Amino acid sequence: MNPRRLAALAMLLTLSGCATWERVDQARADAPDKSYQVTLPQGWVRFMQETDGIAVTRDGFALNRIHLRRHALDKAFPRLKKPARADLLPSELAELQIAETKTAAGETVVSVRDNAPAPVGGQPGYRLHLQYRNDRGLVFDRVIYGLVTPNGYYTLTFNAPALHYAARDLPAFEQVVASFRLAGH
Repeated sequence: MNPRRLAALAMLLTLSGCATWERVDQARADAPDKSYQVTLPQGWVRFMQETDGIAVTRDGFALNRIHLRRHALDKAFPRLKKPARADLLPSELAELQIAETKTAAGETVVSVRDNAPAPVGGQPGYRLHLQYRNDRGLVFDRVIYGLVTPNGYYTLTFNAPALHYAARDLPAFEQVVASFRLAGH
């Protein structure tokens, strides 16, 4: 066999072993830093290269995505250059998250459909329902749950086009939120 073909075949076999996506068959999952546990929707796919949280999708990140993350308190709102503090009320935390999201959106108009207190992992938190249009005019729903503890600022985010995917997949996200547990609780 040609040495170049052999090298190409060896490289292809090596790369095929580097799975970046993994089907969710075992639903219970720990955060990469072990700060929380959650039950993921079975049959969805988990992005295994995510190092600072958990990211899953059913049909691709452009169509539906759930992203769970623990942010260091001093880096909770990088665009606003503001920290999160453990003594913030959920309503104050939600307002900071809205401002951070709008800052990240640039020219895109983000509207707040709902902003309410909501328990997250048995702790006081908030639930935001935001809506925006992408550059092609497609309307997206983004639902964010958040809470702050002395160990960090936690966000659980769902993003999907409002037209079909949001209504279909929002119940799966709400089940993920209901299963969220901080380590040691």
